[in-house]
Amino acid sequence: MGLPGAGKTTIGKRLERECPALLLSPDVWMARVVRDGYDADRRRAVQQLQLELADRFFVWGATWSWNLDSSGE
Repeated sequence: MGLPGAGKTTIGKRLERECPALLLSPDVWMARVVRDGYDADRRRAVQQLQLELADRFFVWGATWSWNLDSSGE
C-alpha cells in the first residue's frame, strides 16, 4: 500500500523478474482493460479475479505479490 507513483508496481515487476513470483497488480490489469481511465466497478472485478487466481496459486504453492492503491482497494 502506498501513494500513487511511489513505485509499488515498479518494485513488484522487478521482484517478479528476480524471484519466483507472480505480480497481480490491479494497475497493470486496469491499464489493459479500461485503458482510458479509472472505473471503480471494473477495478473491483479485476481485484476479485486476482484474489481468485491467488487462491489457486497458493494451493499450487506459488507465490504472488499484491499491490494496493492508497485507498485500500
